[in-house]
Amino acid sequence: MSSLLEGYQASWRGKLRTPGCVRGSRQWEALRALPLGGSLLDLGCGDGGFLLEAQNRCDEALGVEGSTEAAERATRQGLRVVQADLTELPLPFPDKRFDSVTCLDVIEHVPDPRTLLSEAARLLRPGGTLIVTTPNIRYLKRIGALLFAGRFPKTSQDPEPYDGGHFHFFTFKDITTLIDAAGMRTVTRRGIIPSRTMSPLRAVSGWWPVREFLSDGALLTARK
Repeated sequence: MSSLLEGYQASWRGKLRTPGCVRGSRQWEALRALPLGGSLLDLGCGDGGFLLEAQNRCDEALGVEGSTEAAERATRQGLRVVQADLTELPLPFPDKRFDSVTCLDVIEHVPDPRTLLSEAARLLRPGGTLIVTTPNIRYLKRIGALLFAGRFPKTSQDPEPYDGGHFHFFTFKDITTLIDAAGMRTVTRRGIIPSRTMSPLRAVSGWWPVREFLSDGALLTARK
């Protein structure tokens, strides 16, 4: 087991259950973008908070998870989960196996996000949908932390490991470039605005100023 995976395993011990698709969350936004029907693979499904809801929209729903603890929790809920290290690819699925692949706040945790997105492209059928979410480093609150507080902004609320184990920090343009390099085409870019006080902005979360500067997270959908 890699030291990276060992650290991730440890972060799940004693962790409370992940909330489901709470309004305004990345899971909620991803569920709204998920096509109806077909087969779904959720990369880095955790303990199944998103997959539990998504299986009601799909004909088939599977998850991949590196943490033994999280995978067992998901399985106890009746979810189909394969335990596999997302840093050791390829995954145990044939080419063009799925109609949709979701990757929700995962790419910032892996050493090379290019390889993970290329793997998602391999697993998608032609015309299939990829949904990616990640923290938005261009969020004004984070820019302010760098400019005025003199510290690099945190992008995770998890106390352990440092910054929740985030290795990379992305803008919308960064993710679009990575998706293009993996052989897919970005079709939508929307901001994730979980704050209740800013919830009216959700209706215009695809508008450039809101998306780039007022969104805590980024959501992109792409087609193969």
